[in-house]
Amino acid sequence: MKPKISILRIVLRLLILALFFVIAGINHYSTVKAQQGGQEVIKDSAMLSAIDKLYGSSPHRPIYEHVAGGGLWSFQIKGFRVSDPLAVVSDIAASKTLHKLMLISLIIPLVGTLLLGRVFCSWICPMGLFGDLLLWVRRLIGKVGFSFFNLPVSRRIKYWVLGFGTLVSLVVSIQFFYLFYPPRMISDWARDGWTSTISGVDLVVFGTILFFELLLCQRLWCKCLCPGGALYSLLSKWRILRINRDVHACTACGKCDDACPYDLEPGSLPLGGECDNCGLCVQACGDDAIHYRLQTGGEKS
Repeated sequence: MKPKISILRIVLRLLILALFFVIAGINHYSTVKAQQGGQEVIKDSAMLSAIDKLYGSSPHRPIYEHVAGGGLWSFQIKGFRVSDPLAVVSDIAASKTLHKLMLISLIIPLVGTLLLGRVFCSWICPMGLFGDLLLWVRRLIGKVGFSFFNLPVSRRIKYWVLGFGTLVSLVVSIQFFYLFYPPRMISDWARDGWTSTISGVDLVVFGTILFFELLLCQRLWCKCLCPGGALYSLLSKWRILRINRDVHACTACGKCDDACPYDLEPGSLPLGGECDNCGLCVQACGDDAIHYRLQTGGEKS
């Protein structure tokens, strides 16, 4: 029996967001606890009181000292930072300086992408959850006779967005991508929910992205517009973990092609850097002809 890859992806993304939420809650609790009158504030909050019970409701400052924090743009644990490659590009372009710490923070995402491909896009980034939700909404509303557009938007646009945004960052010296990057916004909301400081601008930008994706094109952001996805696509051309098709077992039923969220064709490899190794084609294949394979030396059909 095949594992339900689609369910595993959903669970993992939700767990990552929950982890950010819990870490932010502990950090907020630690800050409030250290303040004058902080214990009274904690008593007035059900969530902070729950954390306080874990610490034994000590009147003293807890031992926890903000060991970890951040989000999907940049996350830090005990002084070691892990940054999205797009954040590193933005920082270098805006500051016009090669920061050693920023380059070090790129090691884990870079190695992970070269080994496993665009797994950030398919298994970590929460924007995929919203893409799944919008697809469900499209199908639900479609049952009552309303038809949405599904325009043939080019996947190449995201590379232009990546180049244009990098140029803007260079010229204006701002981290341009930070302003509209959904993974950054969503993980920040998980953090800022404790202090009710969620940005209204972020909500408007994110809502606009979802509106156009719902109205115009399925997976519009992830497939066609995301500059982070463009960067991961370029890096994953050299990935080791790839989707493989057994031509002898394949019956050309087309189920793998229908399952691909990026409208690729797993039934006729190679897939190139656009494939994010989501595994939905593996799950959909009833002939057991599509599976993961470790491969070096370039992609073969």
